[in-house]
Amino acid sequence: MKRQSNTVPVLVFGTGVVALIVALILAFVPFSTSGAAEPTAAFTAQKNLDEVAFQLGSAPGARYSGTLSMTSDGSAGTKTVEFTDLTVASTKNAEGSITFDSTGAQYRQIGNYRYVNGPSKLWRDLFAGASIASQIDFAATDNKWTNLRYSGLPDLGYLLSPALLAGRIGNTERVKEPELGLELPAPNKGLPDARFWPTSDPQVTAIGADKVQVGTMETTFDPSSKRVTHIKGEFAREGYRVTVDTAVDLLAPEDLTKLFANERSLVPELTNVPAPAVPLAGNAINTRASGNCTTAACEFTIAASGALAPEVVTEMRGATGHVNFGITVQFEVDGSRAGERGGTCTRVLTVPFGGRTQTTCSATNLPPGSRSVKTATNIQLLPFIEVTATDLTDYIDSQEKSSKQPVEMVRTGSKKAEAARYNDQVAGFPSSYGIKQGDYVFDGVGPEGNLFVAFGPGYAQHITTGRLDPSWSGTSMLTDQLKQQIAASGDREITYVTAEEELATALRLLAIGEGISSDKLKVFATAPDNS
Repeated sequence: MKRQSNTVPVLVFGTGVVALIVALILAFVPFSTSGAAEPTAAFTAQKNLDEVAFQLGSAPGARYSGTLSMTSDGSAGTKTVEFTDLTVASTKNAEGSITFDSTGAQYRQIGNYRYVNGPSKLWRDLFAGASIASQIDFAATDNKWTNLRYSGLPDLGYLLSPALLAGRIGNTERVKEPELGLELPAPNKGLPDARFWPTSDPQVTAIGADKVQVGTMETTFDPSSKRVTHIKGEFAREGYRVTVDTAVDLLAPEDLTKLFANERSLVPELTNVPAPAVPLAGNAINTRASGNCTTAACEFTIAASGALAPEVVTEMRGATGHVNFGITVQFEVDGSRAGERGGTCTRVLTVPFGGRTQTTCSATNLPPGSRSVKTATNIQLLPFIEVTATDLTDYIDSQEKSSKQPVEMVRTGSKKAEAARYNDQVAGFPSSYGIKQGDYVFDGVGPEGNLFVAFGPGYAQHITTGRLDPSWSGTSMLTDQLKQQIAASGDREITYVTAEEELATALRLLAIGEGISSDKLKVFATAPDNS
């Protein structure tokens, strides 16, 4: 099963270091400039926000009722989804009722697999304005489970995953870069991803006793329990903007038992489902004359291709599926389709992704002296994504296990501006938030339970012949961190994400040298989003 991951680096604290950090926290708590010995209003609001965000982030799931709109960069339209009692696990698994453009449907999500079951109008609305819409066999999607890949419908499981949403409501660094003071002594001192305690007020505003605002994000909570009750506002991610307005009810592990049981019962219906939005390469159907025409008939070869569009080939690598083509060929004889001359030929072809097949059609009832026979081809098509019942069941089992792994969010120092932005891009967290696992504070956690470590720009200058320069002090520091991260991570996977391709290569070599399996540590390079 193909999975996706997102997020960043790690902090290690020994007992003495913890004491020093506590002292630093106390030293840099903003107090009123009037001389009064109480924290500023912004600091008090930040404390409340942290309690709310950390409780949300550690929840294994939540139930939402509200709306979510998403606008992609370069897109002319905004897709808005209403949802009622939508249950979302920390692992992105989800179930509930949605409405898109006045059409109601059922929504299900198993990690990276997203499905909808509703009237075919929903898909027609999703394809509104698309040139290929006339070729899609929408009738076959009517009140059937269909795969939402590439549909443009917002990924509700990802966008509303409690841990990731907690990072979004608490991201004061997006509003204004904090003024930074003393550098933390561990674990990244002197590195591009070093953290510092801020000396300026956080960009948080209290609105009464039960609400805080960070930029446009407004979070309402119960003042006594600090449980979030409502989230409203806008946030941006790579390539899109999201506006959310939803009631929130946090769930316990036992509240998710039914969700995973329902997913298992649905498996037989999800092994082979339409995926209308999977894009195909151009010229999927090609018709050509295959021999000389006789007075009786003129034969044509119809070739069908299941090649995927170039922009999705890499991402779809390993995905199994096929395309059903309904083909109608009408023959034109001597410039005329009148009467019974030439006739009509219909065929149904099934082609695997990346494969090809062909069939033949013949123009018949040709009049004597016919000089030319041409074809007019009409196509109806529908891609399908396939997955075995065993793989899907195993995936659900792993998702349920991940949802039960405890998540502990903590506050730490902030990275400098460039590194903080990359931390946000990779982990969806402000750099002032981290995930404590064992004796480490990692930069974030992915929906699969993987622990993120983000490496912003600035390391490549210390790489020689593809490896980290052994004479650079940061090399031994990164090596020690890697060992400590492995020890602290337990059975969770670690994901390194680097802004520089050279560093990704160097870190892979470092891991190999330390005998660390690629099953335990994944390393990816992702260029910074400077938009």
